[in-house]
Amino acid sequence: MPLNYVPFGTDPLVSSSGDSAIPQMAIEKSLEEAYPQIEYRRSSNATDVVFQVEWSDDLEVWQSGGGYLQPESTTDLGGGMESVEVRSQTAVKDASKQFMRLRVQQP
Repeated sequence: MPLNYVPFGTDPLVSSSGDSAIPQMAIEKSLEEAYPQIEYRRSSNATDVVFQVEWSDDLEVWQSGGGYLQPESTTDLGGGMESVEVRSQTAVKDASKQFMRLRVQQP
């Protein structure tokens, strides 16, 4: 049975500042193009879990890494937490459907 590693590897559902720690989706505008983006928080101390963003255009086949996703930034939030932003490499205008998910698992 798979275990749920999200509570261990991420901040509580609402941070002390009131911001949601649940992965957030947005549309990033870059160079006159718009791209789907996901932002999530993770513990920089959680070394026994792996965070992987995955992309799909049909919810059946999931892809990750170069050619599909582009890391945008990692920001130190203090207290052993960091915020990570990853965006699709496919512009919104070039794909009618795009989906992103965060997979958290043991290596």
